[in-house]
Amino acid sequence: SFYNLIDRYDKILKVRKAPLAGDYKDLCFGNYIGMSTALVKKSDIRDSKFFNIGHEDYAFWLNVCRRFDLKTLCVPEPLVFYSVGHSSLSSNKFKAAKWTWSIYRDQEGFSFFKALFFFSAYVFRSIFIRL
Repeated sequence: SFYNLIDRYDKILKVRKAPLAGDYKDLCFGNYIGMSTALVKKSDIRDSKFFNIGHEDYAFWLNVCRRFDLKTLCVPEPLVFYSVGHSSLSSNKFKAAKWTWSIYRDQEGFSFFKALFFFSAYVFRSIFIRL
């Protein structure tokens, strides 16, 4: 679903929107699935597990969408709140970028140029959604 980004005073800063439908290729451009917004049948993901890496949620969604050819659907209204903090793990943009690059190259096995293509889209999207 969409989700609200809130500050430490519970003020809504922004509504983060996701595509109404998507698939593995769409996810390669960046993680649009808010972890608390996701519902999936256990039988659809079988023995899938989270990896002990940065952006483990993104790595998980890429893995299961690729392995099981899953599609994503979105409820077009905010159903959860995410607190935005400056000291959270994902607030360090350089670490986040490094984690994303590593997922593309190491987990997904993308060639350098394919990883560069999707990483460039990730950077652009990261800048664009903050405007």
